[in-house]
Amino acid sequence: MTPNQIYNAYENIRVQSIDKLKLVVLLYEGAINFLNQAKKAMIEKNYAQKGKFIGKAEDIIIELCSSLDMEKGGEIAVNLSRLYDFMLYQLTMANLKNKSEYIDTVIDNLETLLKAWKEIEKKQKLNGKTEKKQSTTQGIPKVRIRPKINRPVNATAKSRIAVKI
Repeated sequence: MTPNQIYNAYENIRVQSIDKLKLVVLLYEGAINFLNQAKKAMIEKNYAQKGKFIGKAEDIIIELCSSLDMEKGGEIAVNLSRLYDFMLYQLTMANLKNKSEYIDTVIDNLETLLKAWKEIEKKQKLNGKTEKKQSTTQGIPKVRIRPKINRPVNATAKSRIAVKI
């Protein structure tokens, strides 16, 4: 095995054995990291790198969206799906128009969601639970999350998304 294959095998085992909640937190952190790198590449006028990092963040958001369980998640899953669609649209606009404001909007939303997931993770650790079999929101106060928009937007459904966690 090559060193790269060994590393990939190790990463697969690590990801498969990690708590699902921790994995969600890691995905949010990864997307935020890639978007910050995309902003840096945008400032440096390195458009290939900008596109690469936006693409990686989009891949993470698509994965988060595709992992939603619409039956069990109900309204929360539907609203998260809409929010992820909004984020993907913002990233497409950032790539096309080369404006970091679109990336900032997505980062703000990801950071808000990340904060909520970390709070859930913290409360589960306090309760001595590593992985809940029931809904991860049971016993957690409801938090309203709205997309943060740094510019005027048409009054579309995507700009009025509210997520209850």
